[in-house]
Amino acid sequence: MANAQVRVQLIPHARGHYLAVAGYRYCVKTRKQGRDGELVYWKCTEMDCPGTVNTTDNLVTRFPRDHNHPPSHADIKAKLFLSHLSEKARSCLDPLPTEYSWTLNRQPVMQQRQPFLLPRIWKKVQTLGMTEKYKNDPLLHQHVRRASALPLVPPRQVEDVWFYALNNYQTEDAHVTSFNDYVTEQWVEREPERWNHFSTVGPRTTNHLEGWHHKLNNQLNKAHPNLFLIIQKLRNTQAATEIRLIQYAAGGKRKTRKLKYRNIDNRLTQLKERLQQGQINVNHYTDAVSHLLKLG
Repeated sequence: MANAQVRVQLIPHARGHYLAVAGYRYCVKTRKQGRDGELVYWKCTEMDCPGTVNTTDNLVTRFPRDHNHPPSHADIKAKLFLSHLSEKARSCLDPLPTEYSWTLNRQPVMQQRQPFLLPRIWKKVQTLGMTEKYKNDPLLHQHVRRASALPLVPPRQVEDVWFYALNNYQTEDAHVTSFNDYVTEQWVEREPERWNHFSTVGPRTTNHLEGWHHKLNNQLNKAHPNLFLIIQKLRNTQAATEIRLIQYAAGGKRKTRKLKYRNIDNRLTQLKERLQQGQINVNHYTDAVSHLLKLG
């Protein structure tokens, strides 16, 4: 393997540097001066892993032994990020919140979907004072539910489904018109790929993320915690997560979702399969899916 093709990164730590190559992290095993420069033998930081690598002047020259575990590029990025924050905290005179925000903005961020549409739809119904009418008018009830089901419709058919819903519920009610304008302008006319969950496998809300934030805030127990305290808590969380993954790999029991949510997911999967196989059209699919959602 050519040296120029191997990306090498050094991660500072208390006793020197770690070497990061291809998603693996190494620590120094031995050093010696060679004819072409300093020759360093590195070993994987994972316990009992035989993985090693040799470098000459920070250029990889050999991969003598393979690893017994998969690479973790995310772990390398996290350690580089935390190392950068620690260095900035020691050397930068700017206020910490400013530096922290600037550093975060420089990090490559994966494009994420917006939160699930359902809570916003119901909030709009409440804001427009349509709650009682929604409960008592079957046509409005169906119309609002069709709007709430749009995230579970195939992205390319969102406009068709919403157009069908508008044609099937025509009214002069100003509140309903405002509701229709909101759904059209804020969701349908924007990129469906940013908020659609038809292909999502797993959580469709941010509840799990909010739960983690709540737990972290409780552990910190401070409105403006010290940066080093945050780093330590994140490291503790990482260590606990790694232990849990080891337990799962050894056959440990995972926490299962409630039966009602598993049933909803199974029913949703069945409806998607029927739609894709042409057994039902997209409008029938939307109406069926809308009854799986809790609204109001």
